[in-house]
Parts: sequence; C-alpha cells; structure tokens
Amino acid sequence: MNVNSMLKKFKFIWLISIIEICVFLGELGRNWTLTGSPIQTKPSFNPMIGPSVYVLINMGARFAPCMQPIKELNDFNSSQFPCPNYTGSIEQESCSLTELCGFSNDLNQWYRWIIPIFLHGGLVHLIVNVSTQLILGISVENKIGSIRLTVIYFLAGIFGNIISGNFSAYDLTTVGCSGSLFGIVALYLLQLIFNWKETARCQFVCFIIGIVIDFVLGLFPILDNFGHLGGFIMGLYLGIVFVECPFQSHQRVWLVLRIVFLILSILLFVLFLLNIYIWQIRCSWCQYINCLPINDWCENSFSSNLTIFNTTSISK
Repeated sequence: MNVNSMLKKFKFIWLISIIEICVFLGELGRNWTLTGSPIQTKPSFNPMIGPSVYVLINMGARFAPCMQPIKELNDFNSSQFPCPNYTGSIEQESCSLTELCGFSNDLNQWYRWIIPIFLHGGLVHLIVNVSTQLILGISVENKIGSIRLTVIYFLAGIFGNIISGNFSAYDLTTVGCSGSLFGIVALYLLQLIFNWKETARCQFVCFIIGIVIDFVLGLFPILDNFGHLGGFIMGLYLGIVFVECPFQSHQRVWLVLRIVFLILSILLFVLFLLNIYIWQIRCSWCQYINCLPINDWCENSFSSNLTIFNTTSISK
C-alpha cells in the first residue's frame, strides 16, 4: 500500500474524536484520584457530568492567570486558591496559583492555547461536540482532504481560544473543541456555497438558521461565544486559503483572494496575541456578544468563576 492510498483511507476526524474521548476518560480518572469521585459532586454538582473546574485548570484548561501577567490584577498571583482536589471543605489546604496551574512554576503556559481543544467540561459537552464534528467533519474531510482539515481544525481551535482570551473575563476557564467545531461549520458552509448548483436551497437555509441558533445559544451561561466566533472566522478565512478554486474561469481572482485571506489570517493571530501579552486592551461592550444582559449574566467582575482563599474565609 503506497502513501497516497494510506492518506485517502486515513480519517482525521475519527482520530481526533477518539483522542478527545480518551482524554475525557483521563479527566474522569484524574478527578477520581484527586476528589474520590469521577465527576464533580462537591461543593456542587457539575451539570455537564464531568470533573471540577480546578481539575480542568490543573490539566491544561485555558485560564488566563496561568498564561500571562495581568496588569489589573497585581496581587492575584499571590492569592491563595483551592487545590485541584478541592471539594468545598473550608479545612482543605489552599494552593498557590502555580500549584493550581501545575505543569511547571512558569505562569507563561502558552500551550494552554492548544490543550483545551482536547478537554471537555463533561459528558454532555463531549457528546454534543464530538457527534456534531463527526456529522459535519466527515463530509468536509472527504471534500478537502485530511491534511487540510487537520491544519484548519487546530488553527481554528487555537484562534477561538485566543479570541476568548481577548474578550472573556480574566478568571473564566474554558475547555472544548468548539472553536475547531465552528471552523468545520464554516468549511461546510463554504462547501455548500461552492457547490451552489448541487446545493438544495432548503438545506442551505436550514444550515444558516442552525448557525444563527448556535450563536444565540452561545449567549447563555456556560457557553463561550467568543471561542465559537473566533473558530468560525478562522475557518472561513483558512477555507478560502486552502480549498481549491471552485470557479475554473476565475483562477487568478481566486489566487488573489487566497493571498489576501492568508495575510488577514496571519495578521489576526499576531494582533490578538499582541493584545493579550502586551497591550491588554479590553472591550467594555464586547461582553454582550457572549451573554444576555439579564439575571446578572453579564457580570464580568473578577472571581465570578473561582473560589479564592484569603486568610480568614472563602469567598466567591
């Protein structure tokens, strides 16, 4: 069997889905080892049916204080945090930020842009993401090939995490392949547009409605619309860069578009990373892309996500 035939049979979307399932089993094992239960039951039950946020942070979730110095929070690094084995007991020993973050004593853990793609907040989260990416991803992979899908999958996922890092609350913990998944959604949309003559109009309209519903659902608590939006945008841009020209009579125009969108993709990565690590400009109104202004959902105050220990009490 030659290399070309092996590549044709290889399906990246199946492989990445299996890896994500195995990683989730590892999350449950880690939570069991640390807390005595495979899922979080104390101090509250995880509705996603998965590990605690502290275990996820310790395993590599996107958590800004583990990744960058934050100008507005000079005293944050010296605060005391729940340890990864925290179950709600006030008698439990507190941990430093470096102990909570794990991996090393370095709080510039850039690899947290990548690791969250493999992590999920619970069984519900995993089933929704993996089933959707299999349904759409197989069709897209058959069309553009495994290598291209692999590149776009990871770049869309990483960029989704970067956008979330720019606009989400500093203490928000995010995991999941949603950015990558929305990159696949963007590729599938391009596939429908590029094959317009064969695309049923009803199918196209239903798919657009589905995308709108997904972004609306992202306004509700727990879900991260910034990651969705970042993955979708990068999926569109890189889809134009990597997908072969569907219009044979406009090859030169398509080449120009490819170059333009490649430059735009690189610029977006560079500018938003610079903002995270150097400028740290925050957008006050952008929170409404990620939440509905009802029931205090848009409260962006620090420590909304984590319990921080001080010398006398536990506060949220």
